[in-house]
Amino acid sequence: MPAYNISLLGTEGTGKSCFLAGLNYIGSNPLNDAFSVFPKINDPVVKQYLSAATEAFQKGFFPKGTRTTTFLEFDIQIPKPKRNAVMNIKTLDYPGEDFRAGMTQDTPEEKIKEFAEHLLKSDIIILLVDPKDIPDTAESKKAERHNKIIGSINANLQAARDALHKKDVMQKADVCIVITKFDRLPEFVPLQKAKDGGQSIAKEYFLKHWTGFEKTLAAATQVSPKEIVYFPVSAVGNTVPAEDKDRYRDEDNPVQPDRDNIAPFGYDTLFRWIEERQKRLQWRKTCGMISSAIISAVLILLVVISLFGGKKGIDVLLEQEQLAVLDNSLIPVADRLKQTSEPVSQIVEQKRNNLLDKELERIEQGIKQTSDEQQLRNYRDELEKFDFSFTGDRNRTVENRLRDINEKLINAEYQRVKDAFNQRSETFTETANQFLKHYPTETLALEVRRMLDQFAEQNMANHRQRLKGIAVYDAGSLDGKRNEITAFLDRYRSKLSGGEAAAMQRAAELAKQFTEQHQYTVTVKQYGGFDKPEDQILNVLVNDNEFYKHQTAAKSKSVNPDGKFTLTWQCGSVLKIKLQGYGGYFYGGVETVAEISNDKPDALKQFFGNVKLLQKNHRWQGGFFIQCSIAEISEEDWQIFENYILPGSAW
Repeated sequence: MPAYNISLLGTEGTGKSCFLAGLNYIGSNPLNDAFSVFPKINDPVVKQYLSAATEAFQKGFFPKGTRTTTFLEFDIQIPKPKRNAVMNIKTLDYPGEDFRAGMTQDTPEEKIKEFAEHLLKSDIIILLVDPKDIPDTAESKKAERHNKIIGSINANLQAARDALHKKDVMQKADVCIVITKFDRLPEFVPLQKAKDGGQSIAKEYFLKHWTGFEKTLAAATQVSPKEIVYFPVSAVGNTVPAEDKDRYRDEDNPVQPDRDNIAPFGYDTLFRWIEERQKRLQWRKTCGMISSAIISAVLILLVVISLFGGKKGIDVLLEQEQLAVLDNSLIPVADRLKQTSEPVSQIVEQKRNNLLDKELERIEQGIKQTSDEQQLRNYRDELEKFDFSFTGDRNRTVENRLRDINEKLINAEYQRVKDAFNQRSETFTETANQFLKHYPTETLALEVRRMLDQFAEQNMANHRQRLKGIAVYDAGSLDGKRNEITAFLDRYRSKLSGGEAAAMQRAAELAKQFTEQHQYTVTVKQYGGFDKPEDQILNVLVNDNEFYKHQTAAKSKSVNPDGKFTLTWQCGSVLKIKLQGYGGYFYGGVETVAEISNDKPDALKQFFGNVKLLQKNHRWQGGFFIQCSIAEISEEDWQIFENYILPGSAW
C-alpha cells in the first residue's frame, strides 16, 4: 500500500484549524468514500482536536484561533478497488510564523524532532494562503506579503534543521498552494462548475495579483515553477451573516458557518491530485529499476554478440527484441508498453507511440459510444494500468479521458437520482444519499442536496396532511396520534421554527399524560345559575366514584365555594359533574337539575373556564353552569391540544 508524507504549513491566520476541521468533517463521515481520516494510533489529543474543530462548524462557529502549539499526526486513506493509498500528514498547529517559536518548555523534544524529520523528508508541502492577503496590488504590500510567506517557509525549514542539528536541505517535494476561505470570493460561483475542481481559476486568480511569486517560492523549495499547483478550498462551503458580531469584530463582513448546510469544497480534488501525482512518480521509479535490471542481464549476453557484430549488432538485436514485444498481441498492451518503457531507437519509440495512440483512440471512441457504467469502469481500469507510459500531451490526454469517464459516471448516477425525484419514488432518498456518498464534493452534489431538501419538504407537507386527517375519539386513537407527532418531530424538527416544534412537543406530552392515570388539582370557583334562590348540591364523579361534593348552607342562585380537590383521571374514564336541587317533600326531596358527562380525550375541559351544564329537569328554571380551573393544565396547553390533537386544525 503506497504511503506518502505530507506537511502542512501556513502563516498565522491562514486557517490551519479550519482546514483540518473541514478535512475531518468529510473524512469522518461514514457516507463519504472519497477518503477517510484516521488519527495516528488513536491519539486522543488528535481525536479531541479534530472533533472539537468539527463540532464548532456544526454549532455554527469557526474554531477559535490557535494559542497553543499542538502536534498532529493522522493518515488519510483513499480507497480503490485494487489499490489503496495512505497519506501520512504531520503538522503543528501553532501561533506565529515558525513552529519553534510556538513551542513551550513542556513540548516533548522527540515531537519536535519527529515533525522536523517529517518536514525535511516530505513528498508534498501544502502551503495555506489566506485570500484576503492576495488582492492588494500595491507593490510595497505585495513584497511584504511575499516575504512574509517565504520567510515563514524558510523559518520552518531552518527550525527543522536546528532541531535535528543538521545542515541538510529538504528533499525535493511537490508544492501545493491552497487558497483557503475561497467561499468568501466571487470566483467561488463559477468554481463550483469547473471540471478541474477550480485549479485553473485558483491559479489565474493567484498569479493575477501575485506575479513573480512562483519564482520566489521555487527558489525557496527547490522546485520548478511549473511544478507548483494551486487548489481552492472552503472548509464549510456555505456561510451566513454572523449572529454575534463581537466574535468577528476585526471583519468588515462577519460571517459564520451555515450549520444546516456544511459542504466542504476542494478537498477531494486536492488529495486525488496528490494520490495520482505520487502514483505516477512511484511508477517511474519502479519502471526505471525494472528496466535497469533487464538491460543489465541482457547486456552480459550482448557482450558476446558485440565481439562479432559490434555496437551496431547490439542495437539491432535490442531493437528487434523490443519490436517483437510490441508486436506480440498475446501480451496485454499495458505490459508491452511497460517492457519497452526505454526505447532503444526511434523506430521502437515511434512504434510504441503508435500503439499508445491507437489504444487511446480505441478507449476514447469506446467512452463516447457507451453509456454502460461497468464498461466505463473497465476503461478507467485500463487507463490506470498503463498511465506510467504517458508523458507530455499523452499524459494530458489520459487525464482528459479519465475526467470524461468520471463525468459520465457522475451524470449517470445523477440521472438516476433525478428520475427517482421526478417520480417521487420511495427509493429517492436512498439513491440521493448513495450519490453523495460517492461524490460528496462534486458540483452536482449541491443540486442533489437541494432535491433532498425539496423532497423532504414535500414529504413533510404530506405528513402534515396525514396528521390533520387523524381523528381522535378514544385512548387508542389519542396514543396513535401522539406516536405520529413524535415521529414527525424526529424527522422534521430541524426544519420547524422553535415555537412550532415546542408546541408539537407539548401536544405529544399532553396526549401521553391523558392516556395514563394522573392526579389533577381542581378549583371550583362558582356554580349554580338558578333564576331564584334554591338549596343546591354539586357532585363530581369519575366512573361513579365521588371525588367532590359541595352543599349550600342557605338558598342561593349561584355559589362561590372556592373549593379545591384532587381528581384522578385518564382517558376513557367517565367524568361527570352533577348539579342537584331540593324540591321538597312533595317532589321526593333532592332532584338532579343539570349535569354533564364525558369519557373522551378532552373530558378535562369540563373544568376549564365557564362550562354550561345540560338541564335534566325542566321544572327548575335558570342557566346552569360551573366555572373551574386545573392547576396542571394552562389555557395555552388547551389551545395547543386543540391545534395539534383535537381537532388538530393547525396541521
